[in-house]
Amino acid sequence: MSCFIYIDESGESGIAKIRDGKQGGSSPYFVLAAAVMPRAVAIDARRVLDSVNSDLGKKWRHATDLSHSQTVYWSRRSVEVNLRYFAVVSNKATLGAYSNRIQKDPQKFYNKCAVYL
Repeated sequence: MSCFIYIDESGESGIAKIRDGKQGGSSPYFVLAAAVMPRAVAIDARRVLDSVNSDLGKKWRHATDLSHSQTVYWSRRSVEVNLRYFAVVSNKATLGAYSNRIQKDPQKFYNKCAVYL
């Protein structure tokens, strides 16, 4: 069975300087998520998305284009589509010696999260 896989991240992959209450920097958490949809479901997914766009009165390409209530509405409607969701959530404060081992390279950190995903 062939599938579509959509992957997105939230937060920054930087680990050299992490934001806390005292200093700026990258986000303390990094999330890498995937939605897996069988090709046979694509038509149904398009129908649901078109309906959401109609209900919201606008087309959008990313959740940042939506208000909080619009994002909640889309999230509730998305259960109508036969998707499977997977995510990796990394609390950067728990990286310990690993961050030194990869020389705090954000690309290596991102790649490791992708392997886990």
